Formats: sequence, C-alpha cells, structure tokens
Amino acid sequence: LAKSNAAKALSDLALFNSTNKVAIARGGAIPPLVDLLTEGTTAESLVNAAGALWNLSAKNTHNKVAVVDAGAIAPLVALLASSSEKTQPSPLLDNVVGVLLNLSSHNAGYKAAIAEAGAVTPLATLLTARRRHINARISAARVLRNLATDHPDNRAAILRHGDAIVALYRLRKSGPTTDARAAGDDALRALANPALPAASKNCPMQ
Repeated sequence: LAKSNAAKALSDLALFNSTNKVAIARGGAIPPLVDLLTEGTTAESLVNAAGALWNLSAKNTHNKVAVVDAGAIAPLVALLASSSEKTQPSPLLDNVVGVLLNLSSHNAGYKAAIAEAGAVTPLATLLTARRRHINARISAARVLRNLATDHPDNRAAILRHGDAIVALYRLRKSGPTTDARAAGDDALRALANPALPAASKNCPMQ
C-alpha cells in the first residue's frame, strides 16, 4: 500500500510539471516504479505505477531513456496483453498505453523494442474493445501510428492485423470524439506512408 501511495503521489507531482519530473528522476524514483509494474499486488498499485511513468516520460527525453533503461518495455507490454480484454479496468489501460505512446515517439530503437516485445497484437485487440475503453483506444491508435512511422518492419506487422485496420477505419469514420477520429486518421496515414512524422498536433503528450 505504501509503494502504491508513493507512486500516486509521484504521478500527481509529475503531471504537467517539468521541474518536478526532473527532480523525481534525479531522485532515483524511476527504477522502483518499473519494479512495481511486476511486483504490484493490487490493480491500484499497477495503475499508480504506470500513471507515474506516463507522467514522468511525457515530453522529457531523459526520463524516457531512464524508463527504458530500467526495463519498462517488457512489463508494460505484458500488462497491455493481460489488460486489453473488455473486462479489465480502463485506468490501467489508459496509463500503460500512455507510457508506450510516449516511448514510441522517441526513436527507432524504442519502436523496434516495443514491437519485438509483442505490443502489436494486444494493441490491435484493444482497438476492437468496447466503447468504455475509448481513451485507451485513441492512445493505441497513436502508438500504432508511431510504431509504423519510419519503420517498415513494424508497418508490415501492423498491416497483418486486418481487424486492427478495420477498427482504425471505424475510428476515423465514426469515433465518438474529434480526437478519436483524428487518431484513426493519423494511424491510417502512417500505415499508408510510413515516412510521415510520428508526432501529431492532436496528441497532447509524448
């Protein structure tokens, strides 16, 4: 409980505060947060750890590197794979996919590592989840956009998931929000032309 509460406090401190992000990372908080992704015994602890990593890695290159160096990609993808079914709580999906979104915007090596860890299949699964997962579905579409951009192997892997492509078309055409429709459109454009820039004006984090 103490670790979960600490993770929540760090998440709150890092939210939209660049000074706090730097101080928290310099204080050595990132590796224990990554450890909590695998050691957390409650859903709340997982939500809080992933949320803290999401906020810490947003718009901070050094923290993205620290998150990856601490070994976050594999447990994040494992959580995504086990949490992308309809019965799972949405906050965990939002936070896990949010971290992957930030990391996938950084460089080709991280894009490859995320895909090699097995992220494409659960991201495709998430795209077909029911409506209560709309925030995570938007982020999933944006992660796929990032993974496809300037990375032919990832693009090919995503295109093999026909259900995901159909879901992206549906998101673009009838998504419930402007952000949802834009996320679908951005992902489809990246899959059609992998040289498009990965960052989108419609995405506030990364």
